[in-house]
Amino acid sequence: EPVGVCISTTETGASSGDIQNPQTLLNAGRRLVDEAGCTAIAVVCHFPEDATEEDAARTKAYVEGRGVDPVGGAEAIISRILGMELGVPVAHAPASTVSATADESVAPKAAAEELGFTFLPCVLSYLHRAPAMISPTDRRAGRAIWASDVDAVVLPANAAAGAAAMALSENGKTLVVAVEENLTVEQSRPHALGMMHVSVSNYLEAIGLLAAHKAGVLPA
Repeated sequence: EPVGVCISTTETGASSGDIQNPQTLLNAGRRLVDEAGCTAIAVVCHFPEDATEEDAARTKAYVEGRGVDPVGGAEAIISRILGMELGVPVAHAPASTVSATADESVAPKAAAEELGFTFLPCVLSYLHRAPAMISPTDRRAGRAIWASDVDAVVLPANAAAGAAAMALSENGKTLVVAVEENLTVEQSRPHALGMMHVSVSNYLEAIGLLAAHKAGVLPA
């Protein structure tokens, strides 16, 4: 059955979306993991074409390197649903109709997407290096990296609502560094989320703060 990918944008301009039939993906994923023994999964779903002029404008802005990836939110949802349910790394590459003529205004970082039908080659190139997700009872647990091993996390100043950042901030051991020069369309600042953190102006300051933190010098 069709997966039913829907693309949307939040009020702040962030990419989002919805999956109408995630069971199609889950059924296929379980076969790959349970029957074929796959330890990582690459997913390609057909994404809807731009339905309005506003949609086309967002896509054009992204291709030219000055906008948000309009399909990134839906891609993240697909990867998260499968990853959380199946317990293996998942990477997604969208499939859509591609013009026979490449857009000459395309930004270098979007060139591969402009020329190909999907971004699958990039996904396959490095998915085999993805770290395994294991439980504390796994025989490899002693060689794994756990949340308690993470000393610091560096974030854009207004993008602190990610699941990993929230979890790390709650353990009381991880230094959260918010970089003011890196702003996104998200509006989730650490202080609004009740997150203990240190704000710095730029990444150069962040490097200095991390060096001091490693040396045992804590910010006042």
